[in-house]
Amino acid sequence: MSGRHLLNELTKDFSPERRRCIDDMKRELLAEMPLHQLRRVRALTQRDMAKTLKGNQPTISKLE
Repeated sequence: MSGRHLLNELTKDFSPERRRCIDDMKRELLAEMPLHQLRRVRALTQRDMAKTLKGNQPTISKLE
């Protein structure tokens, strides 16, 4: 075995309370993440982000 496991295999025994705690931490981290990192994590271009936010690309660039 290579020592690699699917995330589902590693977390299958987590209690619902632990899963909620992990989800809460994930939400906090995403809320604190700078816009450019969030955009990259979601694999969006500045243009894509501008469409989502109903703005334009130069505005997203300035915000980042």
